[in-house]
Amino acid sequence: MKKTESYNLDKKTVSKIIDPIFQSNHVNSSVINDIILRSLNSNSLELIMTLMHTSKEYKPFKIGDVFRTPLSTYTEICNSTDELEDLSLLKVFDFGGYATPFIYGKILGDDSYNSDIEMFDPYYWKMKVELYGVKEKKFHVYTTTVYTKDLIKTHKVPFKFLTNGEES
Repeated sequence: MKKTESYNLDKKTVSKIIDPIFQSNHVNSSVINDIILRSLNSNSLELIMTLMHTSKEYKPFKIGDVFRTPLSTYTEICNSTDELEDLSLLKVFDFGGYATPFIYGKILGDDSYNSDIEMFDPYYWKMKVELYGVKEKKFHVYTTTVYTKDLIKTHKVPFKFLTNGEES
């Protein structure tokens, strides 16, 4: 997988990129545009700009959704990829010559101060998750937070363990 590059853009540049979305003949459209741009943090802007330049449909996360994420980001999950492979907790995807190992997990909520399930924000920049890994050569569930942009929604987990560590 190619390494993702980050760019810092000034507000004027971001405005020029996002303005076409808000084009309107409404008398207050420029003020509305300005209010929205001022209310967005850099993480929200990054997600919006990523979505504007992708051809794949983005489906927001819900609590309980299963995802995969690159193992390299979460080294505490296991000291050995062999142990993960032995328990079928690891899947390697080839991205045009870049073999990238992925681990799996489940969304528990967003990482905002509000822990109310009713107020779950699927676009929040970090998520509270379970990551499935190995501890002392046994299946283990790690509860942690991860960057939402590093998660790829998937429909099923390629192993047969429940979150309590028992086989299904």
